[in-house]
Amino acid sequence: MKRVFCRYFTLVELLTVIAVIGILAAIGFGTYSTAQNKSRISATRALVENVANAFEAARAEVGYMPVTQVGTTKHFRALTVDAGNDYLEIDVDGWSSSGKTKFQKAFAKNVDGELLQRFMEENKLKDSWGNQIYYCYPGIANNAKCSVISAGPDGTFGKDNDETPSSSTPGDPALPKYKSSGEWICDDIANF
Repeated sequence: MKRVFCRYFTLVELLTVIAVIGILAAIGFGTYSTAQNKSRISATRALVENVANAFEAARAEVGYMPVTQVGTTKHFRALTVDAGNDYLEIDVDGWSSSGKTKFQKAFAKNVDGELLQRFMEENKLKDSWGNQIYYCYPGIANNAKCSVISAGPDGTFGKDNDETPSSSTPGDPALPKYKSSGEWICDDIANF
């Protein structure tokens, strides 16, 4: 008569396998989360640069762009987009000008419309995290250019520490500061 041996896994072996699977899942999730955030940052940078370049190209074509400065104070204004016409109509909150349509057509000709439409939500131009995109002219770092900014992953401008204030809107009361190399101290995404 043959003897049949049945081999079962012990509790220690099962717990070891479960622990290894848990560790691998945690590493994979962390890597995936980091990669996803980097892709959102890249997409938002592309949007900010594309919008800023389209503003500059439209200004070169028509000779002016929307001014958001009141007196000596530079104000950031929200960007809205209307796709109802035969072109994408960009608008800056509070902008009223007789040459508005001419500038909007020049802007639409110079912007990547598909990229802009991917970031439109309820006619507002938003970044990869759903935060409003803002515009300022004259620019912050260069008075001859415009500034376009996104709050970045945390949704606030600047960050809550001694070096930089935190705010839900850019520019007022203070803008995020730079390191000496020109890099941001915070996670905001801008073209300046």
